[in-house]
Amino acid sequence: MTNKLKFIHLKSKLDSFKRFSELTNFVEDNFNIVNSGSARIIILTDYNTVIKIAKNAKGIEQNFTESNKDIESKYINPTLKNSDKYIWIESEYLENIDTEQFEQYTGFSFYNFSKAIDYALNSVSDSNHNKPKNFEKVSQSEIFKELIKIGKQFNIMP
Repeated sequence: MTNKLKFIHLKSKLDSFKRFSELTNFVEDNFNIVNSGSARIIILTDYNTVIKIAKNAKGIEQNFTESNKDIESKYINPTLKNSDKYIWIESEYLENIDTEQFEQYTGFSFYNFSKAIDYALNSVSDSNHNKPKNFEKVSQSEIFKELIKIGKQFNIMP
């Protein structure tokens, strides 16, 4: 079976699993994984797209949010297709940048950026977070402002 047929077969099969563990095992046994986090597995297709597959309820929530057609941002890759239950979404493949490239692009480290995003989104509901180093500088950037706006508008909390 060619990879293209395997991916068509995969998308038709993904919604049929009863448990996330079965789904995860199936994907890990049959496909090359590009990336894997706590909530999703990402595989690369032969036609320059990625399929993001939920590993748990948080992955479903991430897929649901990411596929929202109302989110318009040059920093968020639009969803091309999704399953009805958001078990998987498909997006165009984009090359990752590393932390050094991120710092060259933005002028601050990814670590400081992620701490500032976490602080800004969590400060809405949790006053126990301390303001991170370089928050003022990071919070003035275009990317920070846009992602915070989207995070608050669509209730996306870290």
